[in-house]
Amino acid sequence: MQYYFGIDFGGTKVKLGLFDQDVNLLEASSIPSGAEREPDLILQDVANACQDLAAKKGLKLSEIKAAGMGLPGPVNLKEGMILNPPNLPTLRYYPVRDKFSQMLGMPVTLENDANAAAWSEHVAGTAKDTPDYVFLTLGTGIGGGVICNSKLVHGSRDTGGELGHIVVYPGGRKCACGQYGCIEAYASVINSTKWANELLSEGKDSSLQAIFKEKGEVSSIDIFDHCENGDSFATYVVNSICEALGILCVTIQNFTNPSKIIFAGGMIGSGDTLLDRIKYYFRLHVWPGREDECELCFAAVGKHAGIIGAAALAIEAENN
Repeated sequence: MQYYFGIDFGGTKVKLGLFDQDVNLLEASSIPSGAEREPDLILQDVANACQDLAAKKGLKLSEIKAAGMGLPGPVNLKEGMILNPPNLPTLRYYPVRDKFSQMLGMPVTLENDANAAAWSEHVAGTAKDTPDYVFLTLGTGIGGGVICNSKLVHGSRDTGGELGHIVVYPGGRKCACGQYGCIEAYASVINSTKWANELLSEGKDSSLQAIFKEKGEVSSIDIFDHCENGDSFATYVVNSICEALGILCVTIQNFTNPSKIIFAGGMIGSGDTLLDRIKYYFRLHVWPGREDECELCFAAVGKHAGIIGAAALAIEAENN
């Protein structure tokens, strides 16, 4: 039996998993990332957590063959470092891969966290038999991974798949990246909710006003719930989110011609209220005759996607 670590390194939490060579999850845990501290201290905590995870199965670090780690992009894969992580500022240009490899005493494979999650669908999800697909995470921001011919697309500078910053409405809302009209400015949980709250503060008529007046804001869950109950304002907000995503899917379809576009992240908890509308706007805007070339669906892997993908990439790196 061979063992591997899969690590999903977030701005507030680090998720860890111990896997066998068939990417079966044997044990999982998580720790706070402590992102404000010195990088050596951050990584040492993760290394200690890996050691504890192995010990739960009666294993020593020396018995683990390799580790895979997903990190927020942009990631320089050749040098093994994050270039400019907004939520992990002390790790900027820090040689994460090599330092962590020294701490663990094993090879470490680094990957963009969205790519690692995307790869999990190839390994254990809805894209097992799909060589060409695109993965979109709908959460605080919008991330993505592009798989062509069963390989992750990294591009010349390892920044391929930054789908959240494709412009869908030129000259539109300002995005945190500095551009105007990015899909992330319209369809991420934070930005779509911020926009809805701004409109409610202006007095928009809605059943959401009761929540807004009580709490000072409404959540994404509130908006989708009230949409399902027929509130016209909530429906307008949800339709705006879904039309932007439908247009993004048309752009993806025209550019990469995937068999599937797979949605993941917190927003997919809204179920058919979200997916049916995205499909509607996709079919509305897609090139006539190409409506059925691409399946739009939800991810199947769930909360362990990041660690599963990271471990699978480490296994692949060791076997190749």
